[in-house]
Amino acid sequence: MRRAAVALLLLIVTVIPTTIGVLAADWPFWSRVFSMPSDPGEWPDSFYQPTTHIDGAPTPFLPVVQPAERTITTAALEQASSWAEANNSVALLVLHRGRIQLERYYGEMTPFTLFSGRAMTRSMVGMAVGIAMRDGRIASLDLPVETWLSEWRAEPRGKITLRQLLNNTSGLEEIPLGGGPARDGVLGWLRGLPTLLNKNSRLSLGSDFAAAALRFELQHEPGARFNLSNANAQLVGTILERATGTPYERYIDAKLWRPIGASGAEFYLDRRNGMPAVYCCFRATPADYMRLGSLLINDGIAGTAQVLPPGWVREMATGSRANPLYGLQIWTGRAPAGVREYTPGSGFGVRHEAAYLAADVIWMEGGGGRTLWAVPSEQLVILRLGRQSANWDASYLPNTLLRGIGRAADDPASSGSNTLVASATMAR
Repeated sequence: MRRAAVALLLLIVTVIPTTIGVLAADWPFWSRVFSMPSDPGEWPDSFYQPTTHIDGAPTPFLPVVQPAERTITTAALEQASSWAEANNSVALLVLHRGRIQLERYYGEMTPFTLFSGRAMTRSMVGMAVGIAMRDGRIASLDLPVETWLSEWRAEPRGKITLRQLLNNTSGLEEIPLGGGPARDGVLGWLRGLPTLLNKNSRLSLGSDFAAAALRFELQHEPGARFNLSNANAQLVGTILERATGTPYERYIDAKLWRPIGASGAEFYLDRRNGMPAVYCCFRATPADYMRLGSLLINDGIAGTAQVLPPGWVREMATGSRANPLYGLQIWTGRAPAGVREYTPGSGFGVRHEAAYLAADVIWMEGGGGRTLWAVPSEQLVILRLGRQSANWDASYLPNTLLRGIGRAADDPASSGSNTLVASATMAR
């Protein structure tokens, strides 16, 4: 009995301090793990903490079309809105030929609500790289990353190019995206431990995003295989910080967010005064996401300002040999019917019931179907914000609205009241 008591005491004396030490050493990681809901795909607001705010430099929002001058049929706009509402959307905005055709909010969403774009966030780093090249901070996309990442010098990972990181063809480890185990009791937590402890979880939940990304090892020959990777985007952000000497969020604010006339927004940080997540979780208003879309259909121009270098949108929208549908941290091209996979052979991706009707679609895509589509040939931008829907079809909204273009002159509803544009005339 005495031996058992001594053994128990020793266990308590060693295990408890060790456990406290582990938790204290990386408290942001463990606090996020413990607060995570059973569905890690829909994190609550409190999960994105801490955050850092960027102010932007707000200007008036894009003009609203008058009912008689709509260039997309009312029937197509209503059909798109009804489908979006039925599929767990919180906002749907449509811009065509420089004017807002539709602005709808569902549930408790408002024009002023900051909403996470999830992985839409990563596309901003592709824009920022173009700006850094114009400013002479980055000489070429084809330089090896060891140019900036001294941690990888004199090893195979250092020979990966910046372009390959942007194209998601770096060849770095393909680790399943996770965010922690299911919260269904002790057994659920134990079953989920491998995911909880993997490198992607550390990149999502840990207290040093750059260090977590730098720990990814080489798995495939660079340039040979596509794999949508959070590590790739975070590494590009790290390179931008080192090349420009400016924190990522401040660079985005000064060089992208303010020049497009956007308002306040938030980045999710790994720790207080740390680095933002480059691959996810940026929060902005729907109107400000639309300003990014406007850049994509206007060769990088916002108003009279050339925000992105001329031709950079075309460069971003050029796919790789490994995946013609993915450019520089942005999706591109005529996506066919079927499942567009994030990792070849995984079966995990986004479903399209039909091929896109336009060949030059560019889209920023985040989890839960949060998507901004831009079609330069039609001067069309579509933004859908919302959460996961079991019936999600990534082709439905763009194809419905593309079909509605060109028939608006014969649309009898065009002479009616402007009920389609809800809250669009409110001050921004």
